[in-house]
Amino acid sequence: MEIESSNPELIYYQLDLPFGQNQVIFINDAVIESIREDRRNTHLTITYEQPFQAGGPRGRRQRMVLVVTRTTKIQDNFGRPVDVNALRPGMRVNALISSRMTFSEPPQANVFILIVNARRRQNQSVEGRIVDLDFRGDRFTLRETGRDRDDDRRDRDDRGNRIRFFVDNNTRFLDRNRRPIAFRNLRERDRVRVEYQQLQESSRDVVNIALVVQII
Repeated sequence: MEIESSNPELIYYQLDLPFGQNQVIFINDAVIESIREDRRNTHLTITYEQPFQAGGPRGRRQRMVLVVTRTTKIQDNFGRPVDVNALRPGMRVNALISSRMTFSEPPQANVFILIVNARRRQNQSVEGRIVDLDFRGDRFTLRETGRDRDDDRRDRDDRGNRIRFFVDNNTRFLDRNRRPIAFRNLRERDRVRVEYQQLQESSRDVVNIALVVQII
């Protein structure tokens, strides 16, 4: 990958992809404002700072819609794949997008690569019972045991001791004998031990990514 511009907000890349460098644009440090899904794609409304232009203003926020398709590669800034269902408003992202935009307001463009700017924390583990399973959304909710209910550092719901986890293609699921099982083999009220990693996208928002889920 060869950077063709020193501009930190808008950079054209030479990529080993089936299009030329004049067909892609790099957007840096954008904020996801809202997320909308349809049957085929996910639409992210983002805002980002307008790149500097000689003689022009700086600091103006621009708004556009990024179209995440089935071929979009999504990962965090540590290289770990991120599931599209783990995206949330408030996340900061970098995006490599098509230069072909619609004339709508705000404009729309397809995304080739989306990078979530997350700060990774040390792996943690917790035990509890599953109280909700969302197989379509690739997530589940655990009622934690043996933890101070005032600890709000995790992605919790309004009942305090419930923690929401996202799963992805790297999450391992094990039965009581540590034999591999599938996510769909889990049931509500199963008691499990979850090894997980927290990704922090801002000073407050934390997403819990399940690494290993074992029935106990």
